[in-house]
Amino acid sequence: MDEIPLDGRSWRTANDFYKAYLAAVGAPDWHGRNVDALWDSLTAGDINRRNPPFRARIAGLTEMSADARQMVERFAAFAAEARAAGHAVEVEYER
Repeated sequence: MDEIPLDGRSWRTANDFYKAYLAAVGAPDWHGRNVDALWDSLTAGDINRRNPPFRARIAGLTEMSADARQMVERFAAFAAEARAAGHAVEVEYER
C-alpha cells in the first residue's frame, strides 16, 4: 500500500492540514478545501495524482493545535467510512 507521510507538528489550522494533504496527493488546483471535496477525493478516484489505495501516516498529533487535530480526526473518520464502503484508504498516527 502506498504511504503518504504527513508531518503535522507545525499545523495550527484545518487549512494547514488541507495544504499538506492536497500537496502530498497531488491534488489539482481546483480541489476544494472542505469535507465534501475531501470525501470525493477519497472515494471517487482519479482526482489526484495519488489516489487510493494508500495509507496516510500523520506525525505530530500531540504537537499540532486542537483545531488541526480536530481536522485530522475528521479525516480519519472519513477514511474509516471510505474503507467500510470498500475503498482502500487508511490513516495511522505516528507519535
